[in-house]
Amino acid sequence: MHEPRKPWTPQTRRDLREVLAHPSHERAVQLAGSRNALVRATLAAAHETPIGVLIHLSTDDHTAVRAAVAGNAAVVTSVSTVRRLAADSDRTVRDALRANPAVPSALLAPGALALV
Repeated sequence: MHEPRKPWTPQTRRDLREVLAHPSHERAVQLAGSRNALVRATLAAAHETPIGVLIHLSTDDHTAVRAAVAGNAAVVTSVSTVRRLAADSDRTVRDALRANPAVPSALLAPGALALV
């Protein structure tokens, strides 16, 4: 029987930078499972992170991770994720989304949230 895979965690900042420069989908999924919130936030901010991983990270318990997703230009490919982040209970996350130039202002309008 196979042992469950443990989340891969980079051993150095250099390892993390190299992986984030061109993350494979598998490596991004493994990093998203890291116990280290800084690793998850760094992954959430990376431009090459697959949208499926960003969607997963948008529900993270740590505000810094959700705020990093909100600031990532790629998040606009998931309208439901943008709307969820726009309604986040933490102001830091909402502010990061508003500051993201890739997010259309129409998605941030008060009436747009009624469509969630």
